[in-house]
Amino acid sequence: YLNIHNHDDQILINEEIESLQPDVLILDNLSSLSSGRDENSNSDIDSILHWLLQLRHKGLAVILVHHAGKNHKDQRGPSRIEDIMDTSIRLNGENNYGEGASFTIE
Repeated sequence: YLNIHNHDDQILINEEIESLQPDVLILDNLSSLSSGRDENSNSDIDSILHWLLQLRHKGLAVILVHHAGKNHKDQRGPSRIEDIMDTSIRLNGENNYGEGASFTIE
């Protein structure tokens, strides 16, 4: 499994990016891809933020999926993760259990 908190795994992903030359990288989801760090620590997220900034400077668009906390309103972990993002989108479920999915976008 990949761990984007691990520098060696960041290098592996960078090599794949160099090889494939994608326009977009989708990382789904932050919690499962970054084990071994304190999820609530701003300083523990620094290595990931630094790497994401490097990808941005290479012209790569990164979509980072992150889940809401237990209160279902706010994100899990530190808010600092949003400091480097151009856009943050929250999907709120409508609890419509009919056909298909229904969300409001914030």
